[in-house]
Amino acid sequence: MNSRASLRLAVLILGLLLFPPLNATQPESFRIGRRDVPVGFEGEARFLELLKNPNPTVRAFRADDAPNWDLASLGTYISEDGVEFTDVNGSRRRHASKQQVLNSLREREGDAFLVFSHLSSIYSIPYKQYSELHFSSPTPDKSLVDMADWYRLTFKRTAGGPRLLEVDYLMLEGE
Repeated sequence: MNSRASLRLAVLILGLLLFPPLNATQPESFRIGRRDVPVGFEGEARFLELLKNPNPTVRAFRADDAPNWDLASLGTYISEDGVEFTDVNGSRRRHASKQQVLNSLREREGDAFLVFSHLSSIYSIPYKQYSELHFSSPTPDKSLVDMADWYRLTFKRTAGGPRLLEVDYLMLEGE
């Protein structure tokens, strides 16, 4: 091979490395291999890991597939003031006391259980479009965790760690 052909081949290879064809994007590039949690948000990340289903299913969401959570540990992340639940698809806010949330999770029924089981299901899917996390602190006493386009969690920051105040479902359904 002459030097001119070698140069062309080198330019072609370099071009493919720097600018791969559009259809060369692999599904694995959207997979979450490891979660990077910013300093100061470890508690919020631990809350989500407590919710995570260790054996996620590949079928459509079913609340009954939710794991049996460690409610004593999970309860430490629930605000003493309770939790506000919102859904972009509905106009009403629902408030549940801490005890109502824990009872719903224990009995595996009710609104709080449905929300937590869906949150668990979505968080357990290791792809960016489902469970990529974005952390922010809009105020010194509050933190937000956005989970892709699905959920926003608002936590109150306390000396004992973050306490869940709000769960907002953000996915617009239908038209």
